[in-house]
Amino acid sequence: MEKYTVKVRENNCLTDWVHQLILEKPNQFSFLAGQFVMVKTEKGTRPYSLASSPAEDFLELCIKKTGEVSSVLCSVQEGSKIQIIGPNGNFTFKSKEAQEIFFIATGTGIAPLKSMISDIIDRFNGKMTLLFGTKTKKDILYEDYFRFLERKYKNFSYIVTLSRENWEGHRGHVDEVLRKIVKEPRAHLYLCGLKEMIESVRKAAEEIGFKENQIYFERYS
Repeated sequence: MEKYTVKVRENNCLTDWVHQLILEKPNQFSFLAGQFVMVKTEKGTRPYSLASSPAEDFLELCIKKTGEVSSVLCSVQEGSKIQIIGPNGNFTFKSKEAQEIFFIATGTGIAPLKSMISDIIDRFNGKMTLLFGTKTKKDILYEDYFRFLERKYKNFSYIVTLSRENWEGHRGHVDEVLRKIVKEPRAHLYLCGLKEMIESVRKAAEEIGFKENQIYFERYS
């Protein structure tokens, strides 16, 4: 596995608990949308999905401030260098012939799906829907970006559901919203989030009538 030392271009605070790191992209580095890198620090090594698309000239990580490694990365200074190892992973887009794609994420599980959507949106002609679940409004990630895509592309829809706050949009967990808005198992599903979310959405999808070969997922720990 290739190792790279990369410079941190930007360290942006997206929410109270989530940071966006923009890293310089090595000339020889290539990856598939949905893959991840291992990030090595003095506190240990952890995997982080790439949120940028392969076509962009930088690498983007979306990091929740939990644990020693993530805390180090969330406080890293712009201009400093970190070591990455990769790319790794098989959670990549495999549905070129599908007529409809349904992306479902919670928390920083949005990262690999952002990469996939950015990568395919100019060439995928079918319907695409992103369902993002989080607790409160202040925890929504990349809302401006996905609203922009929704305005620009007629085949892309963006749905947010909140589990712990009253608002004008959808309420509840993503599996509950999936049951409400999807009645026919036509789409391919791409899921990323914690184990509990993956299990609940797979159960809901099975009840709707989706088959295992329509569902792709990556569990976060």
